[in-house]
Amino acid sequence: MQRRNLVVDVSDTRLVDYSVIAKLEEMEHDFEQDGLRFEIRGLDSLRPLADNGHAARKGGLARMRRLTVVAEAQLEDWLLDNFVELGATGYTSFPCSGAFRSTLRSV
Repeated sequence: MQRRNLVVDVSDTRLVDYSVIAKLEEMEHDFEQDGLRFEIRGLDSLRPLADNGHAARKGGLARMRRLTVVAEAQLEDWLLDNFVELGATGYTSFPCSGAFRSTLRSV
C-alpha cells in the first residue's frame, strides 16, 4: 500500500457544507496520526455562513440587487463603464446636492 501526502484545494468551490468541513478535519487528523500530511487549501478564502468553526462556507461574490454610489459628476462615465464590465445590468443616475452641519449654521 502506498502512503502519500494529500492536498485538497477548495478555493474554486462555491459551497462547502459543514459536514464536509468536519470530514476534512477528521481526515487531516487521521493522516497526521499516520505521519502523513493532509492540507486543506482555500477554505480561508470562503465566507463562513455562521460564527462557528465548522460552519458551512460560501465562495464567490455576494449578489447585489441595488448599490448606491455618491460621487462627483465627472466620475459617472468611468463608474458606469466599470460597473457594466463587472456585470451590472442597469443603472439610474441623478444629480444631488447637500450641505454639512457647519454649512447649514452659516446660512
